[in-house]
Amino acid sequence: MKKERHTIKSLDSLHPISEFVIGGTITLLSAFFTMWLCQFSCGCSLKEIVTISAFILYFCIYAVLFAVATVISGQIWLGNCIATVFLFAVTALNYQVYSFRGTEILPGDVGSIRTALGVAGNYRLNISGQLVVSLLLLVVYILLLRIFVKCRKGVFWRSISAGILVFAASILVLFIDNVPLIVFENEGMKCNTFPVNFCRLVQGSAVEEPEGYSAEVLKELEDTYTAEADTQKRPTVIAIMNESFADLSIVGNLPLDEDVIPFFHSIKENTVKGYAQVPVFGAGTANTEWEFLTGHTMHFLPLGATPYSNYGLTNSFTSIVSNLKKLGYNCIAMHPYHEYMYTRNAIYPRMGFDEMLFLQDFPRENMLRDYVSDREMYEQIIKKYETRTDDTPLFIFGVTMQNHGGYEYQGENYTKTVVLDNMSREYPKAEQYLSILKESDSALEYLIQYFTDVEDDVVIAFFGDHQPSIEQEFYAEIASGKSEDQINFDMHQVPFFDWTNYDIEEQTVECTSVNYLTNYIYDAAQLPKPSYNVFLSQMQKFIPAFSVYGVYIESEKKYVAYDELCGIEEKFMKQYNYLVYNAVYDVENRCKMFISE
Repeated sequence: MKKERHTIKSLDSLHPISEFVIGGTITLLSAFFTMWLCQFSCGCSLKEIVTISAFILYFCIYAVLFAVATVISGQIWLGNCIATVFLFAVTALNYQVYSFRGTEILPGDVGSIRTALGVAGNYRLNISGQLVVSLLLLVVYILLLRIFVKCRKGVFWRSISAGILVFAASILVLFIDNVPLIVFENEGMKCNTFPVNFCRLVQGSAVEEPEGYSAEVLKELEDTYTAEADTQKRPTVIAIMNESFADLSIVGNLPLDEDVIPFFHSIKENTVKGYAQVPVFGAGTANTEWEFLTGHTMHFLPLGATPYSNYGLTNSFTSIVSNLKKLGYNCIAMHPYHEYMYTRNAIYPRMGFDEMLFLQDFPRENMLRDYVSDREMYEQIIKKYETRTDDTPLFIFGVTMQNHGGYEYQGENYTKTVVLDNMSREYPKAEQYLSILKESDSALEYLIQYFTDVEDDVVIAFFGDHQPSIEQEFYAEIASGKSEDQINFDMHQVPFFDWTNYDIEEQTVECTSVNYLTNYIYDAAQLPKPSYNVFLSQMQKFIPAFSVYGVYIESEKKYVAYDELCGIEEKFMKQYNYLVYNAVYDVENRCKMFISE
């Protein structure tokens, strides 16, 4: 006869109340431990959470996930293990994303998973000492749970966990509005925690109809703003959104003996140029692209949204593409990378592109790091121009890849040509970025020189999508003496120009944003503006620029917060809100300003 064994892990023989107290205490401690572990793994602390409300919601989110895992598994130890591992994995992933691009995971990223995976191989994991220690602690903790905790299975813990789930979820829903959303560039994962910020974004993703929005208001706008008369001019139009092309000298003083973008700085003849505010930093290319092509601002969309992923597959957007098609243009899109990036292979046809070229359509004979170089993409643009078969005017929109993030490449397709001297520490990412930026500027010169000599009229519009995600310490050092707000503002500016191979009046644009850039193309090409761009032109006289921090008011010569507008500026903002809402959300009642006949 075997002797009966009693071990400390056999708790299922206890009275249900005793088991509930012990199991509940274990789960409570497990949740707090996981909260601490997740914050510690990314170099943060529970003490840095700015409000009690944020801390309570942080715990509620974890309680919900622990309860869900226990309901599914029916076992308290297994539920705790599943929840802890899941939360740690998500936190570690968010930390890597933050290290790569300087912003945390956004709700819009969920719909762009394939895009993220497509470029992930070009980044190095940021394995910190705290992350390694956290992983070891996680393994030890799971082993301890498995050895020492074994309560009864099934209905008992499922019922209790379901009650906890309802209670924690109720608190989360009722009080989430009390927690302020902290901007990601200001390290929201430290002050608010990543789960709380993410839930705030999801909670704010529902868009309500703007106050005062009506069919009558739209009809009034339709009657007020009409398309310009056709000039019958049809020059070739080439628009280049260059990946991470930026002028870092606007952020601060670069300790360099030579200019890394000398051609951009030198181009003046027949050129309109300046710097434009963009809605993103370090990543989010598609958001800048969407603002440029449509003329809409991201301000009226939920923070963290990605229009291509969130709305692009259900709505067809009126854009410069559809407007030029109406004028008889053959429209070609080029992007020398995977066609599924931001679902461009589905979005571009809905915008009206007649032809699309992706990675498989490029010879890949001129690679820089792991990307098709700007020079090779420009050669393909020239090839398309030279092989056109009739008099149909041509519009080409190209999105480059050469300067994409992941500035830690070590291989044959790269030579460092820029060295930063007299700095407090080494910045290898910044040096690699500046080295490839120099090549980008050289390729741009090649493109402009070619079209200088062609007989046909040509307009080339060029702009960067965002500034690069390199060492944050580098930005802080070169911008020494500036306020944090000013640095963040400067880090959302990109260079742009519109150049023609025929005479136009040179202009330096002191203040603008990417949603206005197509207007400069229409003007340089002497093409008629559609009614929506006529509206944008009128609004731009009073509100020359939109930024993530506010709008520039021409009458006051300064940026102000969106909720501080009044008078004519407030009127234009309301009208702009109505039009963007109609274009993006109210597709069944589409305003005539967004219908290409």
